Amino acid sequence: MKWGGVGACVVLAVVYVTSIWWLAFWQARSGFFVTLSGGRVVVGKASPQPKATARFERYSPAVWWWFQVGWPPATPAVFVPLWAPLAGAAGLTGLAWWRARPAASGRCAECRYDLTGTPVAAVCPECGAGTAGGVGRG
Repeated sequence: MKWGGVGACVVLAVVYVTSIWWLAFWQARSGFFVTLSGGRVVVGKASPQPKATARFERYSPAVWWWFQVGWPPATPAVFVPLWAPLAGAAGLTGLAWWRARPAASGRCAECRYDLTGTPVAAVCPECGAGTAGGVGRG
């Protein structure tokens, strides 16, 4: 979870920065399309096309910061700024790293309950985890 989150954050950051200067566009024959440009991803439905199309081209640097729905009016679409999934992935990754830190001395390794005053061979009174002969105590 921790390293997967780091990888996801790196990929999202690279896609975000790349999309500021480059445009990637793909449209299916049904009209469903995905565009990556201006620091955002756009998913929508346009009129059906005779064949699927894709293109990758230089884009004048721009950043779109806010969510948007349904613009232009003739093309229903949802605009999601890439900073939002990047911030979510970074927050969850930070939480995973924070929760995986080692228990402080004198605390239960599972729930971090203060084991001061409990017998060395006893189980944690909070979660019932074994203490493995006092491991994690100061």
